[in-house]
Amino acid sequence: MVTATLQASELPLPAPMEDIVRALADGQSSVQDPHGFLLALRLRQFVQTRGGLLAVTDLGRAYLAARDGSRVPARARVTTVDTESNTVCVLMGVYQPDQAVTVLLDQLVHATGAEVYELQGMELEVIANVDAERPEEVVLTDIRARPTPLPDTWRKDTGPVHGEEGDGQ
Repeated sequence: MVTATLQASELPLPAPMEDIVRALADGQSSVQDPHGFLLALRLRQFVQTRGGLLAVTDLGRAYLAARDGSRVPARARVTTVDTESNTVCVLMGVYQPDQAVTVLLDQLVHATGAEVYELQGMELEVIANVDAERPEEVVLTDIRARPTPLPDTWRKDTGPVHGEEGDGQ
């Protein structure tokens, strides 16, 4: 699902190729393919042959859902890291505040540049399909770690900076 969503949001299919996926998703079993796009769609696993008929796959449906649905910026927080299952649970206030979304650990490590042990409790800025019906359908993209705020003691006013009014120069 992540691959299909990334493709839909960052590098969408050419319109004639996407039209084939849409036609199959709408129930057509025979489509015109003058440009030979079916092979590329099969390789992407967006379409397949079932019982001698062309059909869209779950990955193809995920691609269309990502193209048609809304993706919005959101804040998120890592609540658990499970190295055994290679997953991370993330809470997003704009989705369902008490419902965790599962993200691949490798995806989060790669996107944030953080080490696995640094992820627990990390605040994130993401783009998400918050209109998803189920948590397993939520896909996060454009994941970035939110900067950690400076400690209060570092932010206290320490007086004018050299060269500003009031320092005698």
